[in-house]
Amino acid sequence: MASIRKHRDKYQARIRRQGFPTLTKAFHRLSDAKEWARLMETQADRQELALGRRL
Repeated sequence: MASIRKHRDKYQARIRRQGFPTLTKAFHRLSDAKEWARLMETQADRQELALGRRL
């Protein structure tokens, strides 16, 4: 499940999936954070992310 929060002047997206490390990334625009979160969730669901991959 992705969660997005306002952190100072940026938006921080956090992705958590069982079997994968937690992924976080900060963005200036909310729309960019949502897009990245959807992309990472899709890759995790398709098993396209390596188990130890850090972004």
